[in-house]
Amino acid sequence: MPSLLRLFAAVAAILLAISVWTLGWRLYHGLGAAWSAPVPFAASSPSPALRDVVEPITIVEGTSFDDGGSKGLRFTDARGVLREVCLEDTRVWEDDPRVLEGRHNVILDSFYPGGERARRVPISGLEERELLGLLERWARQDPDAGELERRQRLLERGELKIDAFWEGMPGRVHSKGTAVDILLELRSRNGAVDPPP
Repeated sequence: MPSLLRLFAAVAAILLAISVWTLGWRLYHGLGAAWSAPVPFAASSPSPALRDVVEPITIVEGTSFDDGGSKGLRFTDARGVLREVCLEDTRVWEDDPRVLEGRHNVILDSFYPGGERARRVPISGLEERELLGLLERWARQDPDAGELERRQRLLERGELKIDAFWEGMPGRVHSKGTAVDILLELRSRNGAVDPPP
């Protein structure tokens, strides 16, 4: 009887280990419970939200949210059509900060991490790279974007203090700071998709 009990305990331990591993794998890869993906993923076709953008774009508004660091961005294209995107960042709530999918995606058609029209797109997918290219082209023609990138690099190297970051910059530039933050994050995980000529 004791050997049967040991066999039962061993089988139960193995099943528990497999269950824990499966749950961890699914959560790590963004396949967990419904709460891990409140916004549906967009199809992999070119984005209707970005397909007909007429460049150049103008940054209208940018902000950060207290959900862990999501950033909302509004811009208009050359025809005056208002567009909204958000770079979700709820990784602060994760045990593993390397988790990106389902926690650090671009969300199209919404200034906020959620919303009625919000569509989460895959990390490094076509639509994310389209947005990166759009922001790269905007940054090349906007002098404030270049200065903000320069200051961000100084800040990262510890050569500029955070309280001096905005010194000497007009208030209108703050929204562009959000656009540059999104640009730098997308560039860091996709590389340059639209290199300068």
